[in-house]
Amino acid sequence: MQDVFAFEYSGVNISLDPSEYSNSERPEVVSSDNVIISPIGSEDDKKIVLELLPMVSVERACNLQDCMRIGRSLHVCYDGSVEGLSKWVDFVSNDDILDEEDCNMEWRHMFDSKSMGLRNIGYYAELDSPLEYDEWNNIRFCKQLELALGLAHTDVARLVWLTCWTSYLCTRIDGNGWYYYDGNKWVTMDKGVKLRKYVSNEFRSLLERKRTNLSRQLEGPGTPSKKLGERALDNISALICKLGITAYKTCVVKELAEFFYDETFMERLDTNMHYTGLSNGVIEICKGEAFIRIGMPGDYISKSTNIRMPSDITYESGPVVECMTWFKKCFCDNELVRYFLRMSASLLMGGNQDKLIMFFLGAKGDNSKTTIKKLFEKSFGDYCATFNPNLFTKEMSNSGPSPELEKGKGTKVAFINEPSPDSPWGSSLIKTISGGDRYFARKNRDDGGYIESSFMLIILANMIPPMSPEDAVKNRLKSLPFDSTFVNDPPESEEERWERRIFKGEKNFSNRFNVLAPYFLWIIASMYTSYHKHGLKEPTQVIESTKQYWSDNDIYEIYIRQCLHRVTIDDTDEIDTNIKLLVVDAYTKFTQWMTSYSSHIRVPSRSVFINEMKKKYRLGNPIRDEWVGFTIKCEI
Repeated sequence: MQDVFAFEYSGVNISLDPSEYSNSERPEVVSSDNVIISPIGSEDDKKIVLELLPMVSVERACNLQDCMRIGRSLHVCYDGSVEGLSKWVDFVSNDDILDEEDCNMEWRHMFDSKSMGLRNIGYYAELDSPLEYDEWNNIRFCKQLELALGLAHTDVARLVWLTCWTSYLCTRIDGNGWYYYDGNKWVTMDKGVKLRKYVSNEFRSLLERKRTNLSRQLEGPGTPSKKLGERALDNISALICKLGITAYKTCVVKELAEFFYDETFMERLDTNMHYTGLSNGVIEICKGEAFIRIGMPGDYISKSTNIRMPSDITYESGPVVECMTWFKKCFCDNELVRYFLRMSASLLMGGNQDKLIMFFLGAKGDNSKTTIKKLFEKSFGDYCATFNPNLFTKEMSNSGPSPELEKGKGTKVAFINEPSPDSPWGSSLIKTISGGDRYFARKNRDDGGYIESSFMLIILANMIPPMSPEDAVKNRLKSLPFDSTFVNDPPESEEERWERRIFKGEKNFSNRFNVLAPYFLWIIASMYTSYHKHGLKEPTQVIESTKQYWSDNDIYEIYIRQCLHRVTIDDTDEIDTNIKLLVVDAYTKFTQWMTSYSSHIRVPSRSVFINEMKKKYRLGNPIRDEWVGFTIKCEI
């Protein structure tokens, strides 16, 4: 089985160890008597960049994703100016990754948040050069500490901000809407409680260490201005004491809302289709490949697969072989397995790029459809949702609450379990979701808002429910057959098992997904390059299964087969132009036929009927309100 897929596995570049970028040789940190301590987004961003960028490891210039992220950050800090482009070109200095022409082209198409550019560079600097970064930040801290000893809330808040400026954000100036960065994703916190704890514990401990260091300095010989030093000690002690008082701390945290405020944060959260969060990093899609790297604050990620990706996976890893063996049994066809894996790989790039609605179809029981769904749920975590099938049996509305649709925000795959084959689905929501369009959703007692559809819809069914046969729906619906069966006593011979597609079922196999899920993610990340290069080429079985569905459910095709006759001249295939069917008669017969055909499907209007019937593969365009060469069967 491995030889079947080895030719298109690309492998995955996994970079989850920050120490690999540790700086051993860096130029001296730029320092100045004019220490910059302004909040992010001020006019001094460029000066801070000049101080931080030398701390970013030169190794990042050899990594395309890091180069691009630093470029986007500089684009923000320099507001897209030529000066910022020059800084980026100087940093890259590696024509094998990006040459100057590449940088110029990419620079013209960059857009990013006004607040995250400097944070990203600061985050890189702190990771790559922790000693230099601490020295740089200490200079800023000491300068601000002199002001903060006056105990004004704003000055103290600025001092706190300097120690954790890459780790917190506030989305509402009233002091609610707080988030903290846990090293991989942004996590909401009630009324800034984690920041309050930080002020009470880590920050006060930091002040205590400063006080101890200052006290030791005053004990040394020849200490100038001892009285001033003692006064500073008293003031630091007073500040430590003040921060232990709830009312004072509350005022400081309220001031911090201004320093950490990001008005665009919620608009951007979980909207970058290229990123899939892990427990220990991020899967990023860049230039047609999937890469696994450490997370960054500027990723704007709050969702996670909740999967910790091992860094030593290979094609020979036992769980990889186990997954592939199972997939081979589920589909018993190499082309179907390849199609399934490419489809799964496509989910890593959100937005349903192929505009598909997938049906996992299997009339028999115990065919692993539900088990496959559980694997997706375990592997994609927060990026996987499940909808109520009744959601699609009604038309969209912007008025009432729609918490089901709100669940789809930022997800990459959504499932529906076993919809009723007797309940037709409306086409409006199907086209909106599969087309990657924006839709309105809101929770109860919530104003709601527009959400960009980011997921592929997968429906598990024994029978596909009736849908509108219009082209926009027809072209998007694909049926992936699950024809294998997993039972307790399969045939004894291996050959017969594969011939009959009956295999030994493993009880509680889904319990293995805690182990298998990271390897499944690795497999589909490895397959992403193949998907990007070849697309989702449909195997014959998918084409035939989908074609059969529409043959059984396209009301216009069924009506033509059952009620109309194409009249030809003698034994030729040439239509008899003397035979004509009035549009009004065809529609009248259609409405009568629909009444007996299905009581669940609403009869289409006359204009919709004509629009569908005039398509080339049906009756073609009517001439003067008549279809030439057709008649109603009872009139023959």
